[in-house]
Amino acid sequence: MNITDFTPGKYDDFEGKTSVWGTKDVRIAIAFPNEAEGKEDEYLAKYLVSINEKLGWIEQNRQKVEQALLDNDMVSLAEDWASSAEEAEDEEQECYVVEDGQKVFLPISDEDFCKSLSLVAITLSFDEETLEAELILVCKPDYFACHCIMATINAENQVKCGGLAG
Repeated sequence: MNITDFTPGKYDDFEGKTSVWGTKDVRIAIAFPNEAEGKEDEYLAKYLVSINEKLGWIEQNRQKVEQALLDNDMVSLAEDWASSAEEAEDEEQECYVVEDGQKVFLPISDEDFCKSLSLVAITLSFDEETLEAELILVCKPDYFACHCIMATINAENQVKCGGLAG
């Protein structure tokens, strides 16, 4: 991304959009530490390379993000949420109609769960020269009834699942 791809944000220092994992218009938010106040443009120029490196790492490491979600047992949680939806009567296999109208067959395979994931937003936060990322992901079908999955990537690119939000 270039400096011109960002605009001052309403809630963060800068906002922009990019394409990640084949999803267009993923919202990017940049949050600098308090000492950047009044110097946000300088900070953006100074850290643009780091921003692009972190975004590149995210683009290249979808499987690591997915594995963190699988390790946190998000598939079982998706099955729990989906099974609380209306049961589909016309199917031979256990099936539920979730909030977005799609049918979800149980059990959900790890592969189907990972294929359902879309990245909606990334917040990049700087804290004393370290850069961390917070990812907001949704599923299609909507296993989690309009809730999103949170994941974080620390400065060493270790991924942790933060559970559901929304």
